[in-house]
Amino acid sequence: MAIYLSVKAFNETDLVKRAWFLVFQVLVGVLLCALPFLVERLLKIKASSFFKKTYWLFILLSIFLGTGLAFYLKVRYWDKSLHAFSGMMLVVLGLGLLSRLMPRFKHLSTATILLFTFFFAMTLGVYWEFYEFTFDGLLGLNMQQFATITGRDLVGRQSLMDTMGDLFANAIGASLFVLYCHFKFKKEPNWLEIFYFTANK
Repeated sequence: MAIYLSVKAFNETDLVKRAWFLVFQVLVGVLLCALPFLVERLLKIKASSFFKKTYWLFILLSIFLGTGLAFYLKVRYWDKSLHAFSGMMLVVLGLGLLSRLMPRFKHLSTATILLFTFFFAMTLGVYWEFYEFTFDGLLGLNMQQFATITGRDLVGRQSLMDTMGDLFANAIGASLFVLYCHFKFKKEPNWLEIFYFTANK
């Protein structure tokens, strides 16, 4: 996919920076596939199998299909669905990190654990919007959908709809998964342990 997009970028005359940024994003996606193994080796931890599979699925859907093959433009609500999915995935990441940062993890109440993971997911969702805002400005992109496909700038509330919709989707995804974790935990007290990160000896 990166080779294909590179060929297209060489032949691009009008939106050269945007075309090469697309190639860059796909190449970063390839590198990000190896990130769990790198983190495990450097920090000497073992991420949960559930998190790694969820993470790779997200990379496939967001970078390779969403960005590389332009599913964000071709498939309605692809972006919003992924923001909801990322909210769930970030809750799982929050659970894993908390299990390593606090060795006495089990003394915390379930409500404390789940509130932490919810706000962790929301914070990273906000940082993602910072990323989109920054590169929209630097490279003339439209990731935050502040303009129409024809290039007409949206005004007022319309210009906020995409960004706020992303944050709402992230919040909905995180909230639903936290609620699911809550009810599942009440039935199976050890269930959350499938998300924990363990020491990698």
